[in-house]
Amino acid sequence: MLNQINNENFPVIRCIGIGKTYSKTTDAVKNVTLTVNHGEILVLLGPSGCGKTTLLRLIAGFEEPSNGTLSVGGQLVSMPGKFVKPENRKVGMVFQDYALFPHLNVEKNIEFGLDKSNKSTERVEKIISLVGLENLLKRMPNELSGGEQQRTALARALVPNPTVMLFDEPLSNLDAALRIKIREEIKEIVKQAEATTIFVTHDKEEAMFLGDRIAIMNNGKIEQIDTPEYIYNQPLTKFVAEFMDPASFIDVTITDPHTLHTEIGVIKVKEAIITDKQNLQILIRGNNIDLSQEKGSCIVESIEFKGSHYSYLIKLPSGKIIEYISQENILEVSDSVSLSIKKNIPIHIYQDEKYMMSTKIELK
Repeated sequence: MLNQINNENFPVIRCIGIGKTYSKTTDAVKNVTLTVNHGEILVLLGPSGCGKTTLLRLIAGFEEPSNGTLSVGGQLVSMPGKFVKPENRKVGMVFQDYALFPHLNVEKNIEFGLDKSNKSTERVEKIISLVGLENLLKRMPNELSGGEQQRTALARALVPNPTVMLFDEPLSNLDAALRIKIREEIKEIVKQAEATTIFVTHDKEEAMFLGDRIAIMNNGKIEQIDTPEYIYNQPLTKFVAEFMDPASFIDVTITDPHTLHTEIGVIKVKEAIITDKQNLQILIRGNNIDLSQEKGSCIVESIEFKGSHYSYLIKLPSGKIIEYISQENILEVSDSVSLSIKKNIPIHIYQDEKYMMSTKIELK
């Protein structure tokens, strides 16, 4: 069995060029390289079919990589010619459907993962207390709520003291209110347990709450790994920007190092921009825009009430549609308005599909 790694500076998980090919034309995971440190929660986020669950299964040992190397807890568990089985990787797994044994009560389900010759009553009691199941030990799985089943599955995975905890979209079957409650419990429990964790989800809000870092996956590749703040505020590709929140990209022309021309106004920036690149655009989100109801060249196309705000889709002179967000219902469809970029936001410049640089607006 693998030994638990307690050095906080040591990568507990290290993937180098990991890939999985199911056929000559199907690459589910493409040359992924990443590390996860002791006690860190890394969230794999992306649309359905992007490869995030396959990557999780490769780390768990449920799938064998087609290429690359993988280490768990400082031990090499997968490389060409070597493959360590899941039961020898010291990995705990919580599945989407919990996978509880219906004929065993809560206590027996939790104890199931322990080595029969080395059961630790103290360890079991500690984990049961940690997940708050003391009063439910004799209940059967069909007598539990969704949240109680989730905590039972989590306790069962934690009891063997795994090097790594893996979660495969465990909250997807819960209603919205229970999801919020259980994700808070999961984060608190794995942090108290100092468990190195990889959590798979397609829910952006869930990822932002849980992750110390987020890895955005698309078409089998990782587009960006970063903190939630950087993922949202400084996306490295247009895909990441648009996946995290509604985003628009408007064309920009640089006439001198401090002047950017767009169809919603001229922007004077602090840092000099020296480039001969073409196809430049800037990232715009709905809360980055100022709107004037004075008649302008932009037209309100539609209005949608989102509860916390109103979302206005507005057509620019070029025909491009961008979103404007307001707390007030101040416009009507077909209104002519003027738009400008807020003065207190950073300007992120993209060339083709990728991030190029950021700058700040010159305030006068």
